[in-house]
Amino acid sequence: MSIQTQQHQRQQQQEEETRSKSLWRSLLSVLWEFWSWLLSIPDLVFPIVNSLLPWGPKFFSQGYGDPDIYFKRLHQTIAAAAGGANGPYMTQHALKEGKNLHVKETRRKNGLVYSQGTFQSPMAALFPQESRYCQFVMVEPQQLHSANNDNNNSTTNDPPVYIFLFPSTGEMGNGMRLAMAERLAHKYGWASVIPTAAFYGSRKPRDQLLFFFNSVTNILLHSEGVIEEGMLLTNWIMSERSPHALVCHSGFSHGACTCAYTSVGSLLVGLDGSRMACAPYTGFASPGVLADGILQSVLQWRALAPSSKQHLFDLLDQSQISLLTCHTTQNNKVAVIRGMSFERDGVIQAKYTHEMQRQLAHVAADGHVPVQWLPGGHITAGITRPYFQQRLIEQAVQELIVKTTTTPANTTTTRAKED
Repeated sequence: MSIQTQQHQRQQQQEEETRSKSLWRSLLSVLWEFWSWLLSIPDLVFPIVNSLLPWGPKFFSQGYGDPDIYFKRLHQTIAAAAGGANGPYMTQHALKEGKNLHVKETRRKNGLVYSQGTFQSPMAALFPQESRYCQFVMVEPQQLHSANNDNNNSTTNDPPVYIFLFPSTGEMGNGMRLAMAERLAHKYGWASVIPTAAFYGSRKPRDQLLFFFNSVTNILLHSEGVIEEGMLLTNWIMSERSPHALVCHSGFSHGACTCAYTSVGSLLVGLDGSRMACAPYTGFASPGVLADGILQSVLQWRALAPSSKQHLFDLLDQSQISLLTCHTTQNNKVAVIRGMSFERDGVIQAKYTHEMQRQLAHVAADGHVPVQWLPGGHITAGITRPYFQQRLIEQAVQELIVKTTTTPANTTTTRAKED
């Protein structure tokens, strides 16, 4: 009898502990949701502020332009790039330092070497005069810079690492990315490439107000330009600058979208995916999100009339990713793809991140793309970017290094075998 009583008491105690744990989990869940909501308040306020400033600058003040120009270019590029390393796209556009690529050291400071590079964009014929030459900044630890200029003979056993930091929506300068590059260089000895996008910064057309694209066509051309220029720079790093290097593409907001496309496009031109990582930080989705989030308030809808919001969304949502994944080879995948997003993002809703996540899984070496979800919204993501994007990059690259050093696969070959 006493044994049964003891068993009953233990059972009651276990049930009470289970209820207590369940109560704490529920409480923590509520607190998490409340905290996430608080952090998303700036996203909620953003469209209200814009509605109070109807005279402010808007995207697409000149309407649609001619989107057929972009779609024609997109299909031509994919067809030409699918030929791989020796195909017509790379034969025509591959970068060669001293020929069609010019790189100049600008300064040395605190053990780092800063260089500026320029080359004619493969899309120059479709760009305004001011946007036709791609410009980028490169930050390298002095030891890596010296090794690259000494017949690529590294003085360490560790593979060189180059981080590509793509610009976010409206990122006219490179100050935040440059600071991140310097931290990564000092902490890990990693180099960074920081491109200036067409229509932004020093490449901004004279008739464009700040970063507000005059037409829908311009934002499409801008996106395609970032991707193609990123592909060529990646090829240059992996083939010419530092043939044993590992590469990580990363970006915030629209930069997260273009960095993901660049990784997939790099597979298309035959680069070895086993030496690549992709770390999109909140925002990896098609440009269609412009028409279905808080950024609706900064679109010039009068210039887009009489077409509907759905028409604009459908046009922008005809993204490169589905086309690119159809043309990549089954035996060449990106070694590491991991993302980070915010639960109450008012610019990129979670459903669009999930869609991109599913698309990228087709080109991920392990068949899935883990995404870490944090509390807050898009503006919170921008404010915390120096910490969280850097942490995401660190995680992706460290995972890539582990994979390349523990897998006896083809880690010294510049390009993957083609079908």
